Amino acid sequence: LYFGSHHPNHTFSSIVYSACLRLRRIINDNERLNKQIDELKGFFFQSNYPKKMVENISEKVKGFERRLTPLENQQQQQSMANGARQQGRYPTNTDRNPMLP
Repeated sequence: LYFGSHHPNHTFSSIVYSACLRLRRIINDNERLNKQIDELKGFFFQSNYPKKMVENISEKVKGFERRLTPLENQQQQQSMANGARQQGRYPTNTDRNPMLP
């Protein structure tokens, strides 16, 4: 998204943050991560994103620990699954189909 477009400022920072975070989650080697984030920053600079904003967000994300799911969500899911197993039930993820009885 070109930085000069008419969108709220938080939209641009969210795009930078989510793109960097996606790289953080899928790359487990910090050296490769740094190279990929540097390449990504180049694309943002080509789209006229402010250098300071891109640098601040990317450095913040580089400091994150690599996790595939948010910790609190992961703990909650584990807790729910353990409680269900203790009661002899096993959780499933299905959508309720109103066409079924």
